[in-house]
Amino acid sequence: MNFEGKLRQKLIEKKAKLTKGLEVDSVKLISSNSPLGAVISGKNKGEEFVFNERKGKILG
Repeated sequence: MNFEGKLRQKLIEKKAKLTKGLEVDSVKLISSNSPLGAVISGKNKGEEFVFNERKGKILG
């Protein structure tokens, strides 16, 4: 992943934490070019989640 991708991933991770108060253990960018905004998957205290950046909500 290039520098821009890593920076974007960190920003999205921070947004997920602020939006839902998630304690994100790990995060993986699924799609950054989606019309719905970036979608990430990650783990919150061991439980997996998917977060949509633009909608600001957990998808499941």
